Amino acid sequence: LKSFDWRLIEKYELKASEFYMNVFSELKDKSAEKLIIDLRDNTGGRHEFAHEIIPFIRKQDVEINYLSESISWKGKKSKRKAKKRSKLVFEGEVIALINGLSYSNGSVLPRYLREYAGAKIVGEESGTRYEGFVAGSQEVVTLPNSQMDVGIPRYATQFPPSTIQSTRNRGLIPDVEIPLTMEMLITEKDEILDYALGM
Repeated sequence: LKSFDWRLIEKYELKASEFYMNVFSELKDKSAEKLIIDLRDNTGGRHEFAHEIIPFIRKQDVEINYLSESISWKGKKSKRKAKKRSKLVFEGEVIALINGLSYSNGSVLPRYLREYAGAKIVGEESGTRYEGFVAGSQEVVTLPNSQMDVGIPRYATQFPPSTIQSTRNRGLIPDVEIPLTMEMLITEKDEILDYALGM
């Protein structure tokens, strides 16, 4: 899943719930036991592509009070609830691949996979704070001296406290860290995917 960009979503007329229903229906038909979701370089976009996967990956014994809390620039708070488990829920092992360019909703999805599906995370630390971040529409302010425009996001997203990762001001820390090296770039060898396939 390389992007949740709204332009691509509109271009291909994708709906997150239908997309995931098709994917997990095929996984069930094929009796898949393992699932690798590659979120490297996914800089985010449409939030429903993170939230709508929950019914398909949520483990039976996992309780979810709420997925996230949004706080607007005017102070209005709202909590996003999780949907019930689907009949197509994937019961096998989930592995998510991330890197430093996995951020915003491209980082929220692997967080959900870890917290609610027990997924193993492989790769590099994500670019978005594990406990929450700011995003959404922006208030643009023009700085008086430089005349530069600065966009200030209008919404803060916060997640419930985690029992899996208790860091502060860090991204999602992989279970298996494989940093990108110059050799990997030169040889175009994908050690992160190779490791996941070996699992």
